[in-house]
Amino acid sequence: MADTVPGTAGTEAIAAPVAVSKAIAAYLTKHRHSQLQGLSVPEDLAIADWGQLWRDYTELLERGEPLAIALPHSFGAAIDATSTLAEWAGDWRLSVLLTLPINAHSFSLATAFAALARQSQAQLLGFVVWGSGSAEAVKALSEPIEATLRVPVLGHLDLQPQDLENPDALATAAAQLNWELLPW
Repeated sequence: MADTVPGTAGTEAIAAPVAVSKAIAAYLTKHRHSQLQGLSVPEDLAIADWGQLWRDYTELLERGEPLAIALPHSFGAAIDATSTLAEWAGDWRLSVLLTLPINAHSFSLATAFAALARQSQAQLLGFVVWGSGSAEAVKALSEPIEATLRVPVLGHLDLQPQDLENPDALATAAAQLNWELLPW
């Protein structure tokens, strides 16, 4: 999971991919009786030990449980002078779920990141709309994305900082998303 732009709730910043990852984990635990495995990637991507990350990733895959790598970075963020997160996702054959804010530029962001996913050959599973907004605003964003880009919008999450420590609130919020669109 990667961000398109940083998300915020109130005055406290929340990394949308981290929040969505926590919501998925709570949902899987409560409704599917399975666990979401996580892989930690350093905040500073330039210092990541990519060989060790690959070993950790392949070990986690062998367990057969869903796996998430939540990155509070842009999908187009540079890893080094020659590669981006999108290219990494394509190289490792990662499926990608991106978060989108509710604002005037979200359709443009979705278009750019869908094109970046195609170019890097990363499988874009869809978008999760993130942050405060009405159902009408979410629908007005989701419909053109799905019609034009042919990429699903799984739904909308509006979590507050206190919700991130409440598994029931996370599971309830995540239950509203269209998880049947994910390949698990």
